[in-house]
Amino acid sequence: MSNNSIYTRNWGGLDRNVWFVFIAAILLPLGLVAYRLFDKPKCSPVNFTFKSISVDTGNVFPAGETIIFQAYTTSSDINWDFGDKQGGSTGQFVEHKYMQPGDYFVNASTGFSCDNRKKITITKAPEDPVKTLGTGDEIKGPTFSITEKENIFTSTLKATAYEWTLVNYSYPAQTGPTAKFTFTEPRAYTIQLMVDNDRTRKYFSQITVKPKPSPVATQSGGGPKPTISSTLVVSPETFKTFMQQVVDEKKFAADFGAYLCSGGATPVIINGEKEGKNFEQACAELKGKKVRKKILVLDKRKIEITDVKITRDASDCVTQLEITYK
Repeated sequence: MSNNSIYTRNWGGLDRNVWFVFIAAILLPLGLVAYRLFDKPKCSPVNFTFKSISVDTGNVFPAGETIIFQAYTTSSDINWDFGDKQGGSTGQFVEHKYMQPGDYFVNASTGFSCDNRKKITITKAPEDPVKTLGTGDEIKGPTFSITEKENIFTSTLKATAYEWTLVNYSYPAQTGPTAKFTFTEPRAYTIQLMVDNDRTRKYFSQITVKPKPSPVATQSGGGPKPTISSTLVVSPETFKTFMQQVVDEKKFAADFGAYLCSGGATPVIINGEKEGKNFEQACAELKGKKVRKKILVLDKRKIEITDVKITRDASDCVTQLEITYK
């Protein structure tokens, strides 16, 4: 090469600076890849638990049930793989639903390629109970209640064998025409009654359970005194509908415990009577009550509740009722 060439230094026919650029273009990406590989966080398995949103059933759950996962670690960067190819999640508390029966392995970690699996078995989702069987009056009992209160359900069916259970909730089965349930968790429950050991003869009733009210302190100097204050508040129009159901024998005094300050002892005035009654007496009087429709004594109809006036205390539970009917 002549002295006039611009390429004064070359290797293999290329200028040395060109070679430097080529080498840098190769080494820089390799260095970044190596850094990423060696800089990945160390695997740290995470201890975790899981349970159904409604009841603890070990590691077996029906398809479609919401499962709550809780990790026990100080790190918030927790990666979850639920094993069903539906995508993972992150965080200390997560929820997941498995839609298909089978065995799945859940993995939780705070690092890379960490294997800390726990097995979950998903069974076929239970079929929805058929509530069209019967007229709906085969089970008598409350439709509303509070936690830790005993609730009594009675069957109106004539049978030689009775079996009472709860749908999708763990509770010991009971036998006999009457069953008693005390609920510790606020939620809706479905009571199932099977008669004569015949699986085609199942009847259902639902009850909504609210949290038990907290004790409330009264006047100063008198010391704390627990009083019943309901967390369920309904309008007078709704209460009027409820009382009409009492007349029609579809509701009973026991159904109103979550609304009344003093339960069945709550005072009631009916049609402006000076002598009041308590709520249990009022329900007994109104139950199935009829009045003459015409002059003939035998021509009667059930009464119609026309108005309900409600007096409440500071916690919104009912302290007195004024009921009018015609």
